[in-house]
Amino acid sequence: MNEKLAKLLEPGSSTPVEGLEALSLIKREAPTIQVGVNFMPIIPFLEDDVDNIKAVIQESSKAGADFILFSPGVSLQDNQKEFFIRKLRNSTYSHVIQKLLDLYAGKLISWNDYFKDINSKISRYCKEFSLPLRMKRWIPKDYRKWNYLISESLLNKYYHDTIKGRIDKTLMWAGLNLNNLNESIIDIYNRGNLSSLKGFNSKIIEIVELLLQKNKDITQKRGLDKFL
Repeated sequence: MNEKLAKLLEPGSSTPVEGLEALSLIKREAPTIQVGVNFMPIIPFLEDDVDNIKAVIQESSKAGADFILFSPGVSLQDNQKEFFIRKLRNSTYSHVIQKLLDLYAGKLISWNDYFKDINSKISRYCKEFSLPLRMKRWIPKDYRKWNYLISESLLNKYYHDTIKGRIDKTLMWAGLNLNNLNESIIDIYNRGNLSSLKGFNSKIIEIVELLLQKNKDITQKRGLDKFL
């Protein structure tokens, strides 16, 4: 939310305030359109302090954002590193250069611990200001409906676990594979055949069964069965 810093990092772009005003306008004029904030990259020692993180999330929520996407850190490879360090050296932010280089050299804190710390702060403030960390996906009304809903639940769980440092790619692959089914997962569930699905181990099956058992569509008759 620091306009001076924004001008350095994104010269020629709209200011943070102007961006949020545009977001609010879209939500007022077309409330059904999903609009969110890309809070990325979050550059260490420039944008990752608690005050800035809280302000970005709070103001985004007040503006009517439906979600916020974020990514701590920034790639410093090859010519990009030279360009960015030179830009910082010629600015009022030159004092962060050595700390930034030390962080990337692993002299301050491991990247894993750094990510966990920033992710935790962002998650906490998103919860406080009721701002989702994920964009809602489009859900069709045909046989794919519950495939997509269950997929979204699994992928959301994978994402939230990952930003807490718990990585279980079985959740990701099970969620992605569901998108390619040629029939409804409800029919597969009713046949007692969830274990036949690619990537569905006992843990995934337990999660999916709990989600499906809350689904009234399971007990509804479909096709010719509706007339019998």
